[in-house]
Amino acid sequence: MAVAEAGLMILDVTDPQVILSVGGAAMDEEPGYAYDMDLEGDYAFFVARIPSKQADFFMVFDIRNPVSPSRIGISPSTTASILTVSGGTAITSDRSNQYRVVDLTDLTKPVLSQIYYGNGAVTGLDASQADFFLASNGGGLLILNVANLSDPVRKGIFGEATSLRSVVVNGNYAYVSNIRGRVLVLDVSNPDQPQKIGDFLPKDQQVFLVLSGKNLFAVSNRRIDIYDLSHAAAPTYESSYKTTSGIWGLAASGNYIYAQLDGGTDP
Repeated sequence: MAVAEAGLMILDVTDPQVILSVGGAAMDEEPGYAYDMDLEGDYAFFVARIPSKQADFFMVFDIRNPVSPSRIGISPSTTASILTVSGGTAITSDRSNQYRVVDLTDLTKPVLSQIYYGNGAVTGLDASQADFFLASNGGGLLILNVANLSDPVRKGIFGEATSLRSVVVNGNYAYVSNIRGRVLVLDVSNPDQPQKIGDFLPKDQQVFLVLSGKNLFAVSNRRIDIYDLSHAAAPTYESSYKTTSGIWGLAASGNYIYAQLDGGTDP
């Protein structure tokens, strides 16, 4: 059993039919809560708030030991409720049309950039190398290149569905969920001209999507639905996992799912 008091919980999904909780860590010595998280390599990245300090922070956790992860970096941040990380760079947003680029060259001291502006209220983020994908409510999907951290370059826009909730990217494919609960499959092999190649309706009304290998995780308030993406345009439902606490964020890597909870204990 692992206790996750508004912090990080790590799940073992070696067998998708038997999902186990193996470890966790609190955000800070003081009570707080995290808005969102992402993974890259051996590290987990959070945007979080510590009420007693009346401040928001960008945090980095070392997760090489899944049983006992530890925080190694923290920097003050403006309010941010979503983030994504790729190639030593992160983008965060407060779900308005604003976003910031984060330099992760030194994981102990993340450096946040100035504020930039997107097409609409940002609802989801993901990345593939230096290309970052911003899903928005009202602005569709915007693709940015941040090879130059001080000068993000706008590339393609997918505007067929403008009211989006979430986006995940895997190689040449992007999966975006809209406000109607449907997931669209996009070919993004040419980031300048993303093309829709399929869509599907998940088993439950998802809030956000997470992708790891051949698995897509559609996450609602207290439920994680797992889909097999062996066929990119026709995902197959595999299994589900339910939590007693609300799920605020989730990331997956290898045989583990990292779930960010709003407090409580999950077996």
